[in-house]
Amino acid sequence: PERADGAKPIPLYGGKVPARWLWHEIAWHAWATGEPGLIFVDRVNELSALKGLGERYQIRSTNPCFVGSTRIPTERGLVPIEELAREGGSFYLVTDNRAPFGGGGAPLPTHGTAVRKAVRAFFTGVKPVVRLRTREGLEVTLTPDHLLLTPEGYREAGKLRPGAKILVQSGEGLFPKEESLPAPALAVAQERVVTAGGRGGRGRADVRAQYSHLPTRWSRELGVALGWLLGDGYLREDGVGFYFSRKDFAALAWLPDLLRDWFGPGTLQETRSNTFHLHFNRTPAEFFQALGVKAARATEKRVPESLFRAPREAVVGFLQGLFSADGSVQINEKKQDATIRLASSSPALLQDVQLLLLNLGILGKIHKRREAATKVLPNGKGGLKPYPVAPQYELVLGGENRDRFAEAIGFLQEEKQSKLLTFLRHRPRGSYRKPFLATVTSIEPAGEAPVYDLTEPVTHSLIANGIIAHNCGEIPLTVGEPCDLGALNLAAYVKDGAFQMEAFRKDVHTAIRFLDNVLDANRFALPDNEEAAKALRRLGLGVMGLADALIKMGLPYASEEAREKVFEIASAMREEAIRASEALAEERGPFPLYEAHREYFQALGVRPRRNVALLTVAPTGTTSMLMGVSSGIEPVFSPFVWRRIGGEYKPLLHPLFVELMEAYPPAPGFAKEGKWDWEKIVEEIQKDGHGSVQGLPFVPEPIRRVFQCAHDIHPLDHVRMQGAVQRAFDAEGYAANSLSKCIAKGTLIPTSKGLIPIEEIAPPHPEDTFAPVEGLYTAEGYRITAHYYAGKKRGVRVRLDNGSELVGAWESHRLLTPEGWRLMRELKPGDVVLGKLVPSHGPGRLPLPEASEFPLRTNARNLPLPERMSEDLALFLGMLAAGGSTVQATGFVGIATKDPEVAEVFKRVVAKLFGVEPKCTLDKRTGVKNLYLTSRRLARFVENLIGKGAAQKRIPRQILQGSPEEKLAFLRGLTLDGYVHPGMGLVVYEGRSQRLAYEGAELARSFGLPKVYQGRKKVLTPKETYLVYSIAVAGPLLELLEPIEAHKRAEVATRYKVFIPEEVLAATRVNTAHPGYSNLRSVRNRGVQVVYNTTADRLGWPTDILAHRVVEVEEVGEVEMYDIEVEEVHRYVVNGLVSHNTINLPHEASVEDVEAAYLEAYRTGCKGITVYRDGSREFQVLTVKKESKEVKEEAKPQGAKAEEAKAQEAPPRAPRAGEPIYGRPGRLMGFTDMVKLLTPEGAKRSFLVTVNVLDGHPVEVILTSGKAGDEANAD
Repeated sequence: PERADGAKPIPLYGGKVPARWLWHEIAWHAWATGEPGLIFVDRVNELSALKGLGERYQIRSTNPCFVGSTRIPTERGLVPIEELAREGGSFYLVTDNRAPFGGGGAPLPTHGTAVRKAVRAFFTGVKPVVRLRTREGLEVTLTPDHLLLTPEGYREAGKLRPGAKILVQSGEGLFPKEESLPAPALAVAQERVVTAGGRGGRGRADVRAQYSHLPTRWSRELGVALGWLLGDGYLREDGVGFYFSRKDFAALAWLPDLLRDWFGPGTLQETRSNTFHLHFNRTPAEFFQALGVKAARATEKRVPESLFRAPREAVVGFLQGLFSADGSVQINEKKQDATIRLASSSPALLQDVQLLLLNLGILGKIHKRREAATKVLPNGKGGLKPYPVAPQYELVLGGENRDRFAEAIGFLQEEKQSKLLTFLRHRPRGSYRKPFLATVTSIEPAGEAPVYDLTEPVTHSLIANGIIAHNCGEIPLTVGEPCDLGALNLAAYVKDGAFQMEAFRKDVHTAIRFLDNVLDANRFALPDNEEAAKALRRLGLGVMGLADALIKMGLPYASEEAREKVFEIASAMREEAIRASEALAEERGPFPLYEAHREYFQALGVRPRRNVALLTVAPTGTTSMLMGVSSGIEPVFSPFVWRRIGGEYKPLLHPLFVELMEAYPPAPGFAKEGKWDWEKIVEEIQKDGHGSVQGLPFVPEPIRRVFQCAHDIHPLDHVRMQGAVQRAFDAEGYAANSLSKCIAKGTLIPTSKGLIPIEEIAPPHPEDTFAPVEGLYTAEGYRITAHYYAGKKRGVRVRLDNGSELVGAWESHRLLTPEGWRLMRELKPGDVVLGKLVPSHGPGRLPLPEASEFPLRTNARNLPLPERMSEDLALFLGMLAAGGSTVQATGFVGIATKDPEVAEVFKRVVAKLFGVEPKCTLDKRTGVKNLYLTSRRLARFVENLIGKGAAQKRIPRQILQGSPEEKLAFLRGLTLDGYVHPGMGLVVYEGRSQRLAYEGAELARSFGLPKVYQGRKKVLTPKETYLVYSIAVAGPLLELLEPIEAHKRAEVATRYKVFIPEEVLAATRVNTAHPGYSNLRSVRNRGVQVVYNTTADRLGWPTDILAHRVVEVEEVGEVEMYDIEVEEVHRYVVNGLVSHNTINLPHEASVEDVEAAYLEAYRTGCKGITVYRDGSREFQVLTVKKESKEVKEEAKPQGAKAEEAKAQEAPPRAPRAGEPIYGRPGRLMGFTDMVKLLTPEGAKRSFLVTVNVLDGHPVEVILTSGKAGDEANAD
């Protein structure tokens, strides 16, 4: 149901947000408000020349996020991010001073924290998450792509490895100012007490008197009471109690007295263990429960939720009480060191305390001191009895963190505090400084979860569970990059209806040189801006006046002829921009990043040039207005507009419209003093609210034919024009290529979800049709957009020297060779084809067929069937696929082996999976043991996964798409059928199943490591002739794959051939003393590009492109064929900046029009668009009709006016905490004056100071120092 505040529910289907619903919501919001804009970030990165240079140069528009329970230090306390998103609005939070400005670069050196304003927190969806744990005990659950700050800069959480360092909060955070207790506690203190002990809601006077001093506000003392309760107390439904040692009861007498003052006398008892027990009944228990204390076991204790939102003094009091009750000071005389320790059997409690301490600038480390065990303890009856003892943990503070604790918190007991302070006063040396760093110990998948993020615009950072992280945000430029934009006025190049192409081409060179000069002449606001700008030298040359140019050429904006002409102009612009930049590179040198990665850019086909990118499609709103032409590549909005400039609307007539109209004599009724009556023309233009001239008969027909305005043009024609420009700018680098040209059924495709048979990439669909594919990428990261079923086609098989083979379409399928793409049927034995090492793994733990599919048909023992794939099950299945057998009739599932190590592994994995020990029989003649289970149900389950019979064995889908660990476990089990070959390495499998051999080889190749070989040989016996298939692995893969049998563990060095691009060969220079000199000379003398990997390693050449020799090509008749369509970029030359070009829609446009515009934008090659429907915002830059606020007020319905009148008559409400003390009106009166100041260096600086006044009092002071990015603002 819709919430009271109007928030609408999000539908879920299978735990996920339906894509169609989300698509419609995006379009609806764009229709209603003009937001959000839309960019196709995959396309942007595909067309980026920097895509292969790592995450530093990736253009990102994803929302990496945290789970809802992640705590953020804010003005409201340590609040879960889910709550911040639910409450909405902006808020203040704490960022670490080491977080670099702008969200990029290395950490800054200054420790401490700063308070900054976050725009908002928001829900981003249900996504796969990982749980990151540190050696210090900090934990955070987040999406694997979320950036965490390391000493080297931001890194993706999922790519961190155990041992990696991450930065944590290094200073004090924020605490709420609100002193009132939470509402539930106030309800107990104020309402529950009134009615307690009586009937009819009246209550008893003595009860009210007993609890008259119950706290209603936070205090240090209440914090102490909560801390002591968690440390040495208990909470039950019927009461609450506190324990004190005899020494503490005497030293801290004020605390029991205070508790009695709050809760009444209670009962005080001295126990047998020489402690005092103070107990109170139900109402105090309800009070503490209302503050968030749980009636929990010692192992399940947590910090009360209210403490995370309590003022600083209450938090300090809580920590004082908790450490005084359960903490200690440990002095190591030998090391002359001391630590403060808090012991607990609840690790979650210590993690909560760790966050509270970190928000005070104190970093503690959690240690596990004792495992769970059984211990003999007094039984309370004078004897002893063994009891289970929970694990024990300690939170340890040392060095400067210990000193900070002594200063900011301390102990309640004078003895403990004195012991600590005495050590600090007499220590022989100063405290060692512990850096605010944490060490990663593990990163594990944690399933899927609702996730959230926030936006902090200055450092683009936040602190999440104490860890410094990057926040969300589109980064259309790489980190730290500023814009260097300029635009050519296309209308100025149209003379007598023709576009002056030669003059335009010449001026493109001038414009590129000018913008490149700007990068050197400019004084940058921030060092990282200058560093990024000069490393890449990115330019953004665009256009304005496109619509004017088309009108002057007599081409309607929405016509195909117009789009063809624009494509020609934009293509010329691209060609000349490239030539100009290449000429500048010869004159001034290429951009520095090109020099640092010359081989990479040359491999992309990018010749040396001065700038990484040259062109953009920018809006040019202000500059086009100054030039008197249409903005960017947009149509003319209207011949007459009210343009919002500052806070006022100014009337503007489009100059070209005036020029065209004045070429004709005035129409009857529209003349004034022999000229056009412009007041009357403007009046007519405004009548329909669209600003169109199409329905105005007094406008000459030749003008009406070409003067198409924004609301005359169909939304899709807006998009098509943008697509024409974008394709022209990216023409030499954009390619949407339909890969494969059909390959045979059963072929495994390496994808982002593991190895998938090509026929299973999409659900079945009719022959010769495409089916859309969502959320799937190739192993190289390119999006698979569609799946094609071709039916049966003539096929050709190519077999290579590594034993692998591929069946493709005879007519069309190509393979990549050193000479380029070649048809498979044209290849000959001895030809070389190229391959690539690409890892491809799935998430693991995929679901298995449900147990209900294998019903128990007898009264035999019911073995539990696994529900998901695991490493143990993969190993079990691998062993059965290699040396095992199944018999449904008897329920036999087992293996035969002589090796005791194999038998032990089989027993262990069976016990883990099924909770039983396998039966064992011994063949005394051969010494072979049969280890087996008897379960017909299990036999059917196993055969469903790996097949039945030696020739029909296969690898389950759940392993092909499994995690690396599951794959290795299966291959390890498969080695029972293998042996060591002195030349080939480890033969993993040798058997009669061709499918198992093929899938096993692809499974091995999916690790992206050489070398994997597929073999086959013919076996002749008196009874039959058959083929045996094998898989052999060597090289680095042997380091991962450890056979069960020790005698099969072998290291076999192997060589393999790789392809070296010509540019790399040409660029290689070594002296005669270099160990690879003779190899380089031999390669050049022979004129080859295929070398052994050892040679490549010696010369520092890449080894990821493998070279294979063709050994056989044969036709295979008709075969079922499939294809996938992949968005891929072969080469990149020109890249434009991300553009959010606006499509102006009339007020009557529908949400469906917006959706259609989005789809057309993607189809036509746009990188992004923004849709704006007339009237969808309160204020808009351009409008045909000027609407005053008074007119809007009059248009309000009577009911709304009445409500406003009531509101005005009501007495003013006292402002809440954090609210402004006045309601700011839309317009204020004030005055502005100039103030001139001298800098410390003696330079003059001028500032404009505006003081706004309300009811005779100054309420705002605004300092204007200049344009954003100038020196004054930077200082």
